[in-house]
Amino acid sequence: MGATPGKLVPVDYDGRIAVTPNQEERLRANGARKFLVMGNLRLSGMLNVTALEESLIRLLSRHRYLGATFGLDSAGHYCTMQHAPHIRLRRMKVPDDIPVSGRYEAGLKLVSDVAGEPFNILGEPLFRAVLIELSSTDHLLSITMDHVLSDGLSRDIVLQDLIQLYRQAVGHEGGALPDSPFGFPDYATWLMNYLRGPAGSAAVKEWKDRLAGVGPIPHSRLMDPDAPGGEPRGACLGISVKGSAKSRLGAALRSEHLTTGTLAAAALKVAVAGMRREQGDSDPGDVAIMASAENRAVREIRNAVGYFATPITLRTDLTGNPTVLKSLKLMQETSFHALKHQQVPHSLLVQEMDASLYGVRHAADLDSAPPYVNFDHATIGTARTEKAGNLLISPFSLPNPSISIPRGGIRIQSLESAEEFRFEIYYRGDRYGSPWIQRMLERAGRFIDLAASAPWSPVETVMG
Repeated sequence: MGATPGKLVPVDYDGRIAVTPNQEERLRANGARKFLVMGNLRLSGMLNVTALEESLIRLLSRHRYLGATFGLDSAGHYCTMQHAPHIRLRRMKVPDDIPVSGRYEAGLKLVSDVAGEPFNILGEPLFRAVLIELSSTDHLLSITMDHVLSDGLSRDIVLQDLIQLYRQAVGHEGGALPDSPFGFPDYATWLMNYLRGPAGSAAVKEWKDRLAGVGPIPHSRLMDPDAPGGEPRGACLGISVKGSAKSRLGAALRSEHLTTGTLAAAALKVAVAGMRREQGDSDPGDVAIMASAENRAVREIRNAVGYFATPITLRTDLTGNPTVLKSLKLMQETSFHALKHQQVPHSLLVQEMDASLYGVRHAADLDSAPPYVNFDHATIGTARTEKAGNLLISPFSLPNPSISIPRGGIRIQSLESAEEFRFEIYYRGDRYGSPWIQRMLERAGRFIDLAASAPWSPVETVMG
């Protein structure tokens, strides 16, 4: 059912361009919920601003989709692209009266305030570049895009291409940019044709059959009877595996050809089943959660920029008291199926299976969506500093003054680095109290321990 390489064909970039179902869902919400994709670079050394501006222009020429605008007429939403995209680098400076010790923090605040401004999603460009001068040899560059235009992997491509284009502009050639034979408009047109054809229809049916009874935004059925209430607010609890314990865990997973992402998702599902049982749920083991997929199975689009990523729903049946290892294998099979069919837009499944939930992920009102559990996994490498002549280029992150509030109520973030594996539960502090979340976290922790030490153990020992 997966997309077949070679089926993409170039389309006319100067005409009316199709939008995908996932884009349509966000456009119909008219950007009610701010949903930005940001990439940030610290530039240390003598920056050639003219070369940077030229590099941005060349970046938009290479990825014309970055200059796209969206509109609405009687036929629906559409996209148009400028023949020669224009970008104005917005330049700002930290006030001179701020001491050296505070200039970096002041620059971060400027980036957060200016680069993080929401876009008018219809009718204006959705790509913004801001340069903050801390000193003559220290700058912060922020690239911001609305999610309807881009996704996380596209952001990484944009930053890498921009660095390489800047190297070329200042005379430090570092090799050719990776080939990008097709752009997002080509993919969007291919996708719409695919969905209208027999292969697309079969893939949609496959998803609908698999999610029958739970739907594409599955209700978590998790309730804390002692929830604190009050205004929506974010909170977080987590556990960490380090040192020899992480080494033993990694060896156990590798012996079964499993990943820490599969482990975290399975631990989450067993913990959800345990919390449901604690509540007296009669069918706790049929667990569905939401996650996301990069949706880049077609080789020709792997270096393209656009909104390719899609939410996916991962449903696993843990009834029958499987072992910890069997639960891991079931989760692995669930993930393989989802990735095989990831080209089916999540928003299309929502429309066809439960239209009342269409658009809730993009709504401003947090309570518009039912309670659901979201899962993310990331592998964290060492932050890499790159060079362009005498300029040092390194990524930076904006400080988050408050913990984000998960739209569905609970979001799990699992993170793996060379030194540590973390399993973190972000939750709505009004819906769930910390004692309730702590019990959920303990169940996940027991599952993770057993995956390394006694994978033949039945999951009943975790569920409680």
